[in-house]
Amino acid sequence: MIESDQAGLICYLCRKPIDSGEKSSRDHVPFKKLFASPRPSNLITIPAHQECNASYSEDEEYFRDNVSMLYVPDYDPVMPIADAAKRSLARSPKKRKELISRLAREVDLFTPGGIYIGRSAEFNLNKVKIDRVLIKIARGLQYHHTGILVEDSDEATVYFPNPKERAEGALRAGRFRGSWPKYFSYIGLSEKGEEAAIWWLQFYEHHFGIVVFAGKSFTETKKTGSAS
Repeated sequence: MIESDQAGLICYLCRKPIDSGEKSSRDHVPFKKLFASPRPSNLITIPAHQECNASYSEDEEYFRDNVSMLYVPDYDPVMPIADAAKRSLARSPKKRKELISRLAREVDLFTPGGIYIGRSAEFNLNKVKIDRVLIKIARGLQYHHTGILVEDSDEATVYFPNPKERAEGALRAGRFRGSWPKYFSYIGLSEKGEEAAIWWLQFYEHHFGIVVFAGKSFTETKKTGSAS
């Protein structure tokens, strides 16, 4: 397990020290683009190399655009964000083409009882981009609350989209919590002695994801008892 160096700063994304004079930034968890203006002033901030942080910018914009515009476009707090996403699509033929391609395939719809009710466009998210953003958020929360820097060798499993009911019961006991009403909230279950951590993430009060971490960072924590 890599632990934070109290004498200096460590980038939570690459887990390497931020040297004196090196370009660094305070990464926001969750990322600021998730919110409409004026953005909250009390977001969690974590040290990161500027280059590491910037490498997620495109994926974070993709996540925001798709979740805001295609999932909950009529939810009032999200409308300014969805409008910004639409303007971004209008300026970028490449983004427009990608969106249309993901909506182009139609599928048959059936009720739970098997009754055919018609056809609808199937929306396919880019799972690599979505997972990358959700894992980044969960890694930031893990470091902020426990001091554990999740390593690349640790297993990260993502469930998104995920039904709200499936997560609430499992995470009711989670002691790490935070909320920015209408935009983002989370519950974390990462206790001393456990071999895994679970983070439940809620976006725009309508959509939910789960990130589960397991691996060396957590098994070593169990042996040394260093997690708080």
